[in-house]
Amino acid sequence: MVVVGSGFGGLAALIRLRDQGHDVLAIEQADAIGGTWRDNSYPGAGCDVPSALYSYSFAPNPGWSARYAGQAEILDYLRRTADRFAVTGSVRLGTRLLRGEWDEGTRRWRLQTSTGPISARWLVAAGGTLHEPAWPDLPGLDTFRGRVFHSSR
Repeated sequence: MVVVGSGFGGLAALIRLRDQGHDVLAIEQADAIGGTWRDNSYPGAGCDVPSALYSYSFAPNPGWSARYAGQAEILDYLRRTADRFAVTGSVRLGTRLLRGEWDEGTRRWRLQTSTGPISARWLVAAGGTLHEPAWPDLPGLDTFRGRVFHSSR
């Protein structure tokens, strides 16, 4: 099995599938796990739902420091949970999925990645909805001569 992404969804899939005895590899395009909580580190970044609800059911965190945890604390929770369930070594960092194709003959996914081909019986897409920055549609943004940046980059 291959899981694409190592944010909340990707790590949950990796942990639970490994718990069930499956041979699972996660691929992550970035150089560290954490998804949107790794990418968005601007001042004041944090959770907009109560922290207690922002924990895995199989790894509750009764020690959140605030009702709405900040980015660093959430990222730390993800890293600690990955370490606790010993899945960090099952994440191939710096590996972008370039193309995936189902081969009906072999009944396997043929994946082309930035680090080489991978074949898998099952594919879990866990890239998340927030992995690409959304730029506002502002008049003049395309001609603005000042510095423009996105908080996740």
